[in-house]
Amino acid sequence: MKKFFFLFLLVGFFLVGCNSNVNTDAGDDQSEGNGDSASTGDYPSQSIQTIVPYSAGGGTDTFARIAAKSMEDVLGQSFVIVNKPGASAEIGTTELASAKPDGYNLAFISVLDYILLPNLKETTYSFDEIKYISSFTESGTVLVGGKDNKFASLDELVKYAKEHPGELSVSISGQGHTYVLMQLEKEAGIDLTPVMYSGGGESLNAVIGGHVDVAIISQSFVQQTEDQGLKTLAVTTAERVESLSHVPTFQEQGYNVESADSRILIAPKDTPDEIVEKLVTELDTLKDNQDLAEKVREAGFEFKYRSGDELNQFVEKAITKVAEVVEGNEEAFLE
Repeated sequence: MKKFFFLFLLVGFFLVGCNSNVNTDAGDDQSEGNGDSASTGDYPSQSIQTIVPYSAGGGTDTFARIAAKSMEDVLGQSFVIVNKPGASAEIGTTELASAKPDGYNLAFISVLDYILLPNLKETTYSFDEIKYISSFTESGTVLVGGKDNKFASLDELVKYAKEHPGELSVSISGQGHTYVLMQLEKEAGIDLTPVMYSGGGESLNAVIGGHVDVAIISQSFVQQTEDQGLKTLAVTTAERVESLSHVPTFQEQGYNVESADSRILIAPKDTPDEIVEKLVTELDTLKDNQDLAEKVREAGFEFKYRSGDELNQFVEKAITKVAEVVEGNEEAFLE
């Protein structure tokens, strides 16, 4: 009797164990199939972490916080901005690239920094680890003549620089401005003397104060330089900037100099296509959002929305252009 009872208990434990294994496996399958909101139609069902690979208060951070409010309106979930600064945005971008690709890990990048860095060093992220969701801005760089030289046009500056090689000093701040300078020198056949400053504000003060002859600075500073009587000679965007319609592009003046920075929302490469499509579909509704556009312009950016093939082509064109300019000139960016 005791032996029978023991066998009965043993069989019972065995059956319970089998059922437990079956339920656990089924639960795992369910989790993989639709437990993660990334693979279900209810995405997004929770807040979305959005990395900004720069310190709080910078240009990308400022824009991200503006855009987040509008994205929350159309997606119905909060976008939690997390600053991950360091190593010229490499730290935060790498963290995004290796994050769980579930649609709840996104980031905003400044595309010029993102593209330049891997051309200058071996980075811990690569372009093929990223999916591009949407971009909201396109901001150019401008060439501003200083107070004393009174160049009326880019051609006048180029003519003077050819007659006085190395004499004209130009304030810059960051590798993006070095990128523009190298294009200009090559295209115009001139030699300028760069003076590197730690930020755009210092570079701006240098040209306003007459400490340098010209400046390569963000378009967001144009109002301040023109208020001081300085002349904006050219902008690096492919077409004239709406808010600077009086400023000709380098290209329309005969110089193949082009550079456009853009704040782009990105995701890890393995983020499911249905999640990316949902994000793009919802965010596409913001391209005609005048309230967002106005806030972006007030922050000093040009509002320009891209997604899908248009965005991918924009990034690929920039990758190709940067590689052509940087190749063989890496040391100039690291000085």
